[in-house]
Amino acid sequence: AQIGGEDCFFVYYQNYCSHFAKGEECAFCNLVSTHKTYDSVLTRKDIKDIGEVAAAAFSEGMCKHILLTGGCFSHQREVALVVSIVDSIRTALGTDTVPGTILPSATIDEEDMRRYRDTGIGAIGYSMEIWDEALYKAYCPGKANSVPHDDYFNAIGKAVQVFGPGNVYGVLVMGLEPRRSFIQGIRELSAIGANIVPFVWSPNPGSRLEGHRAPTAEWFVDTI
Repeated sequence: AQIGGEDCFFVYYQNYCSHFAKGEECAFCNLVSTHKTYDSVLTRKDIKDIGEVAAAAFSEGMCKHILLTGGCFSHQREVALVVSIVDSIRTALGTDTVPGTILPSATIDEEDMRRYRDTGIGAIGYSMEIWDEALYKAYCPGKANSVPHDDYFNAIGKAVQVFGPGNVYGVLVMGLEPRRSFIQGIRELSAIGANIVPFVWSPNPGSRLEGHRAPTAEWFVDTI
């Protein structure tokens, strides 16, 4: 586990994504390769261990909220896994609710969303990545094949209905598409009650875009 920002308990529950096996991973992602690069990365984390470590971090005052995410794989397995992890954290904390956010694969199934909500987690996010539809297909071939652009948008809208406005995040990678389409995505997602996470892109080692240059710092500042 890591501490993100000042007080976020951050866990990749597994460093695995089925899109890598097909050569259809997102071009900016190095999720799977990090296991080979860093010997300290555990590909799969034990559910009970996550709960115990979270409880220790909260009890010591280091963390106040959580963020859970992982790569794409069998949908029903992922739903069951995420539900089990949040249940483990809630039990370890001895609370009815868990402050924080989960970032699972997108689903338009409202029953799955309700299963997530009923764990007591405070918020949910979906990593749409790229707003421009053509660029989404180019940068994220695996995701585009499994969850088309419009389905991602609809999933975020349904999540707002289940979790409520202000409790849903649309994650966009900032720096891989023109500013105009990026801003358009923010406007349209905001209009349906979603918050936006502008994930600042850098050319991660081990990703397909390793060695490419990111936009200038001024571009990021001006866009924000």
